Amino acid sequence: MELIHGDVLDFRRCLVLTMELYTLAARDARFRKITQGWLEISARALERHMEPATTQQVDALIEGVFHPPRPGHHTPAGELTADALGKILGA
Repeated sequence: MELIHGDVLDFRRCLVLTMELYTLAARDARFRKITQGWLEISARALERHMEPATTQQVDALIEGVFHPPRPGHHTPAGELTADALGKILGA
């Protein structure tokens, strides 16, 4: 929970860099390998704490929270994220 709303979303620069990297990867194959490697490292970090299937669900949640679907869309409140994590993790 802290990772999603604390560490990640507080760093505006990280969001900008992430979006720029995703855009570069979509346009230029040379950047796809970098992006894929970065995502694999992230998944392995989550897998230290949960099973691979659960990791995919939590990763999808993080992506959805981290990358709002439209401009001006606000990040969900921490309570909504906590509820979703509880359902995924069975807590």
